[in-house]
Amino acid sequence: LPYPEPGRLVRLWMAKPVVGMTEMPVTPGSADAWRENARAFSGLAAYFQTASTLTGDFEPEQIAGANVSPEFFSVLGFRPLLGRDFRPDEVEPGRGNVVILGHDLWRRHFGGDSAILGREITLAHRNRYTVIGVMPPGTVYPGASEFWRPLADREERVHEMHFLNVIARLAPGVSLAQAANELELVHEGVKRAVPASYEGITVRAVSLLDSVVGDVRRTLLLLLGAVTFVLLIACANVANLFLARATTRQREIAVRTAVGASRSRLTRQLLTESAVLALLGGAAGLLLARWLVRLLVALDPADIPRLAQIAIDGRVLAFTLLVSVLVGLLFGIAPALRLARTDVQLALKEGAASALSGSMSRRSHGPLAFVVVAQVALAVVLLAGAGLMLNSFSRLSRVELGFEPEGAMAITISPAFNRFPQGQRTNDYWARMVDEIAAVPGVRSAGAAAGAPLGGAFMNARITVAGIPTPAGAESQRAMVVVVSHDYFRAIGAELRQGRAFTAEDREGAPKAAVVNEALARRYFSGENPVGRRIRLGQDTVDTEIVGVVADVKQSEVARETDPVAYVSFRQLEVAFMTLVVRTAGTPDALMGAVRERIRAVDPHAPITRVQALTDVVAASIAQPRFYTTMLVLFAGLAMLLATIGLYGLMAYAVSRRTHEIGMRLSLGAAPGRILRMVVGQGLRLILIGSAVGIVAALGMTRLLGGLLYGVSPTDPVTFSAISALLVAVATVACYLPARRATRVDPLVALRSE
Repeated sequence: LPYPEPGRLVRLWMAKPVVGMTEMPVTPGSADAWRENARAFSGLAAYFQTASTLTGDFEPEQIAGANVSPEFFSVLGFRPLLGRDFRPDEVEPGRGNVVILGHDLWRRHFGGDSAILGREITLAHRNRYTVIGVMPPGTVYPGASEFWRPLADREERVHEMHFLNVIARLAPGVSLAQAANELELVHEGVKRAVPASYEGITVRAVSLLDSVVGDVRRTLLLLLGAVTFVLLIACANVANLFLARATTRQREIAVRTAVGASRSRLTRQLLTESAVLALLGGAAGLLLARWLVRLLVALDPADIPRLAQIAIDGRVLAFTLLVSVLVGLLFGIAPALRLARTDVQLALKEGAASALSGSMSRRSHGPLAFVVVAQVALAVVLLAGAGLMLNSFSRLSRVELGFEPEGAMAITISPAFNRFPQGQRTNDYWARMVDEIAAVPGVRSAGAAAGAPLGGAFMNARITVAGIPTPAGAESQRAMVVVVSHDYFRAIGAELRQGRAFTAEDREGAPKAAVVNEALARRYFSGENPVGRRIRLGQDTVDTEIVGVVADVKQSEVARETDPVAYVSFRQLEVAFMTLVVRTAGTPDALMGAVRERIRAVDPHAPITRVQALTDVVAASIAQPRFYTTMLVLFAGLAMLLATIGLYGLMAYAVSRRTHEIGMRLSLGAAPGRILRMVVGQGLRLILIGSAVGIVAALGMTRLLGGLLYGVSPTDPVTFSAISALLVAVATVACYLPARRATRVDPLVALRSE
């Protein structure tokens, strides 16, 4: 991580195992208690991510930022490029109208003017902030923050609201385990003081590095393993070439030895030859990598942290040099040692006789065959992993989404409600916005939701069913709550299964209504019709009647099992921010201009921060598995190609060395078909041995893919059978081509050629 002593930085979380929440935000009260009582940390800071609209002499722009405690930058180890950090007194109410800008924002909107210090900027359309500092390039934590404001202090400690993220720097000599133990002790003290607020809640500490890259580390290491397998197969091919060449250099080496060359001198010469070849290959690979890295970043798979920072730097150059040298030794050591041990007298005396026989001895054939078996085994492991990932991704891309992404787009806008008269309800704003967009010619339907498809939910709440006793451990009875407009289900293309959808009558003052998904109906109503039943969500004291059941819509991840969801009307539960969903009769892009005009008509100051076709939303949700699958399939395909080339090279070499023998067999009456079966059979034996070894290895290694697979077992027999059949088929062709050439040998030419 780009911070001083990054190994000492940790993230502090709360967790509630009973409801499956492993990373809960922290309460202000707990953050204060940890800061005051935990001696394992030399510094502790709290923050929460936010966003605001920057206005001025330019188009309004939505920018990401964070509200941070005064210790935030010192904990990370950053100092402002210009100006100063926050002072402790600036967290007091009424004194926090100061801001620190990110380097990119400063350059983009203020031209890198050093006189920016002391100037005021406008955020959220009317709030004025004085710029007190500019951070250096690369300071974007958390997320892609471009501004930082003081985190306002509170007059009393709050233990009910979980909204803070906490980072800390370990004190010198303190381990993460020691810090976690002390954190738990402090938490137990807070828990005893406020038991109702922390029932079932635990605390955990993880390194900041694990917090940033933990989810993708294992997968990237698996890809690194796949690359290593491809490299080993390539090394095996070159080693086979060197071994084959060694049989023709035995006489040369014998002559060199006879005139005084030592064994170590010969070994150094042969290793130098292989090292030069490897270094040339490494240099060519490095040139190719410069282009491939740009392609890799352009693919932009979702949620791979710090992808844009990947570049060919000094570490990569050093790694390439090291790998090239090791590769040269790897494929050169066996031929070098073999040639250096050449029996001089035997080679000088029997060299001509060996040439006349033309046969390939078992001693010389054995190492080549072993290398081919190893190649096939490695290729089988990679093909098995790629086959499982491909099968998994195929199933993932066919998952029933519960909505129709074709012909719809999601629009995110960021209205500044602080500009509106006090008391004006935000749902009136969203109702006007939806009605205006729905009136655009070509728009079939429009809706809004706090929790659009694949966008999460407004909240996760406890659910109780009227008339059914609350079971023990009722905390685990939970449902996602999504707030929607009345035409939302038509806009996303979700099918109503039972009852009715929301109408204009489901408004404030009317009986509370909810539409639930099929997953909620199955879990809490045991297959009975839930329409007409009553539930309570969260802290509600009034029952909500279920008026309809809608198909299961994927709210978070495509690969995740559908959670119970309760939809409520935005007229009955007010929310500040929603996502607009527009379904059009034609191409959504063609109507975007008209839709923008209607949005501006309702609120000319609201920046449109994101416009995405729902098809793109779906594609983005599976971008990471698509990327990993593509990479693994490419590596496996390359491995199979290299293994096939190696097998073909071995068989072609064997046929060329046995030309004299084959000519004699043909001249003595052997049928061409018998020669064909003999040569192909030798190759198939190697394939079958390598495949058997590879399958055994793959059965163990593919278990590492368990967490990446969807709907497929790591030992899926269909996948293993398919890749084995594919490899055998391709390898048989590789054996058949040299074998067919052997059957066409002219016996007279073959007998004379030796």
